[in-house]
Amino acid sequence: MKVMKIYLAGPLFTLADNTFNTELGIALDSVDGFECLITSVFCDGIGVSQIGAKCLEQLKRSDVVLVNCDGPDVESGTSFEAGWAHARGIPFIGYRTDLRKAGDDRAHPVNLMIGQHAAAFVVMAHTCSYIILAYAIIKKIRSLQ
Repeated sequence: MKVMKIYLAGPLFTLADNTFNTELGIALDSVDGFECLITSVFCDGIGVSQIGAKCLEQLKRSDVVLVNCDGPDVESGTSFEAGWAHARGIPFIGYRTDLRKAGDDRAHPVNLMIGQHAAAFVVMAHTCSYIILAYAIIKKIRSLQ
């Protein structure tokens, strides 16, 4: 069975960001047939000037990009990663755990460019479990295959 590589795109500037990314990535990685490329792991210990190149290296390996859409708007580096993937035909899936409303219209939980080009969305604002979120994401990925 081919292992599907999931690139986890999201902010990696704070302990909270890195903890969330790492825990979600570990939960995704625990599912047979999937490998999660976790930015907070592969960027750990490298200099800021090296992060962009390392992220592109890992994006090139991915089969699908998982985009953290929390906050009032998708973080700029995360938006770049989604756009980069989309331009190369790599599907991206947005996920949102944020209780706050965002987006430009009712059809999309985020800005129009991300909303109109995502292959799918997972919105779970009331979950408190990385495992439940990970399985909802895996289910969505499998529905696209």
